[in-house]
Amino acid sequence: MKNRTIFYVVRHGQTEFNLKGIIGGILEPNPLSTKGEEQAAILAKRLAHISFDKIYSSNLSRAKKTAEILASSNNLLVESDELLNERNWGSLQGKSFEEAQKIYPKVFRDEAQIEGKNAMNFKYVPNMESLTDTTSRFKKFLNKTITTQKGKTILVVCHFDIMIGYLFSIGYGSYQNLMNASFDHTGYYKLSHQGNNFKVEEVVGLNFKTK
Repeated sequence: MKNRTIFYVVRHGQTEFNLKGIIGGILEPNPLSTKGEEQAAILAKRLAHISFDKIYSSNLSRAKKTAEILASSNNLLVESDELLNERNWGSLQGKSFEEAQKIYPKVFRDEAQIEGKNAMNFKYVPNMESLTDTTSRFKKFLNKTITTQKGKTILVVCHFDIMIGYLFSIGYGSYQNLMNASFDHTGYYKLSHQGNNFKVEEVVGLNFKTK
């Protein structure tokens, strides 16, 4: 369809921090695990029938490596963009989630109850980014890319909080449902853009918890 731009937005493969339950954020080094590289290779085969025009990743090594593996079947160079970087978790980066919950028990209890605008602006610690911050960056990337790549098919490799924050911002689900869902490493969603509208056409690997 003319002037219809397609984005495949992919979560990076599993990392060493993921294996250890550590809050990564923008902390480096945080390389893909062996399984993470295998996940990217499997997705590359699954998407091999799609002719991508551009492949973008965040500046972080786990997203770059995932994108490079995906790009191998398309003979494209990966272009990195800091707008796609994961949420900066400030002083919580490098700590395990279990450790963070012990340090800030009330904050984590409060977060488990919030919704709406309060959720978008919530921070566990003052020096981290909110979902408003990360989602604004992602939307800026999308709008910039639409301008330069109209009508193209784009592959984007980024991170959990950016992907979930965006879905929440467009009303795809409630904050609690989305943030408590699991999103498979190398899971993705397909966005289409035509005219002034974005549409979520497909979501793969997002699993909501059942009560």
